[in-house]
Amino acid sequence: MRHLTLVALLGLVLASLPSCVCVQMRCERVCCPPTSTPPSAGGEAAEATPPAPEHLTEALYAGTGGEPQSLAVAADGWGDVDLIAFGELHGHAVGARHQFELLRMLADHERPVALAMEFLERDTQPAVDAYLAGTIDVEEFKKQARQGKDFDRTHGPLLAYCKDNDIAVIAANAPRRLVSAYRKQEADYDTWRASLPEADQALLPEETSVLEDAYRERFMALMGAERGASFFRSQSLWDDAMAEAIVDYRAEHPACRVLLIVGAFHVTSGEGTVTKYRLRRGKDAVRVITMRMSSDPRLRFEDADLGTGDLVLKVPAPKALKVAAPKRSKGAVAP
Repeated sequence: MRHLTLVALLGLVLASLPSCVCVQMRCERVCCPPTSTPPSAGGEAAEATPPAPEHLTEALYAGTGGEPQSLAVAADGWGDVDLIAFGELHGHAVGARHQFELLRMLADHERPVALAMEFLERDTQPAVDAYLAGTIDVEEFKKQARQGKDFDRTHGPLLAYCKDNDIAVIAANAPRRLVSAYRKQEADYDTWRASLPEADQALLPEETSVLEDAYRERFMALMGAERGASFFRSQSLWDDAMAEAIVDYRAEHPACRVLLIVGAFHVTSGEGTVTKYRLRRGKDAVRVITMRMSSDPRLRFEDADLGTGDLVLKVPAPKALKVAAPKRSKGAVAP
């Protein structure tokens, strides 16, 4: 890491942030995919084929000891696992390819699987269902579900595969407009939620909590003490929303397991969203795959990787990244 330029180091930090953090640091805009940006006109429809690797390399390890692992072998041994959380680096081609292959492997097993997505907000579930049913095409879906330019090459193939293979998709996240509103006010959650229209209340988890744990320490170290507390409150709401959406689905479909695609920060070391899920369904078996970037061209397993996931997918760090300065807007927080 010490051999990276300062610009590259900043790029690594931004790439590893959860979407909630990126929303808060970039004027309430998510870093990837940029759902506030309309899809490009005339773009190719997403197909149920794995994204091309773009000449990137990777190495997959067991998170407990660093032994090389096979995704197929791991997936084959996870028949009794109820939730598999894939912590991605947003927009990364290697991650997108592994997600697609994992979904395909899980779908090939006898036990049914559902796909949960951080990048789909709860109010877009009708659009998700309409797309899966074939009543709207992919371009209309992208508009209604607020998907951006990266959708076709990253998450689009996952949704297309689900459409072709009758796999349920869960729009797991709370709408960012509500998460942002919660962060900007000071009332306790129950009071604030009760003040909202019933339609908005239905899009939020019934409860949220701020835990004093290693996840909070990691978040505060990233964000800083000055703004960390208020941001972590909304970060916790984000995690509770995703956890509750999956819990609700599992309660209705106990035979079904769930593959969650989410930013790596949210699930590293089984923290964040995974912690909130386990508080609700403590008996469920959970596994975590975490993506991590490395400046080591040999992508060796390092001490810092230990315990960050049941599987650790290491990918090369970019040699240099140009990070655009965020545009300022009223009330925005600069990174």
